[in-house]
Amino acid sequence: MLALALGISALTLAADAGAKNVKKWLGKPSFVQVGKAVAVYGWQDANRGLHLRVTAPLRKNKAHHFKGSVCAVDKKDKNTITSLTPKLLEPIQDSARIGPHGHCVWFDFKTNGHIDGFDFTTDAKHLLFTIFRDGKKVLPAKIYLGAEGNHPARNPAFIKR
Repeated sequence: MLALALGISALTLAADAGAKNVKKWLGKPSFVQVGKAVAVYGWQDANRGLHLRVTAPLRKNKAHHFKGSVCAVDKKDKNTITSLTPKLLEPIQDSARIGPHGHCVWFDFKTNGHIDGFDFTTDAKHLLFTIFRDGKKVLPAKIYLGAEGNHPARNPAFIKR
């Protein structure tokens, strides 16, 4: 199964990037370029809300297909996604939904020269994410976390907030 937890900023990528400065994951990236290149942007805002956006350049024949999930992986009492707000989605081709047990946000976007995403909240301190584009894992160099655009060491990534 796919697991994705992006939109994560005041985070430390525990075993993944070994980041020690929690502040490096805070804030929305100011350099988001809609439709210029394949990119995934994630951040945590000042209210601990989490955000994920994906974008890709225009292709004449076929949209880019992003698929993945955000999963809260804490112990039982804190591993629930508490809210989900889809952003900029086309109703017929894009979806973001909370899974049946409330632990994951599953998403499926067709993106072609624009941006898709969602905002969510959780009390979880640990998140796991994997992001696919056209059936292949998105390279970590294409994933930008926080205002500074830090990259995780790998995809999937385990993130500690």
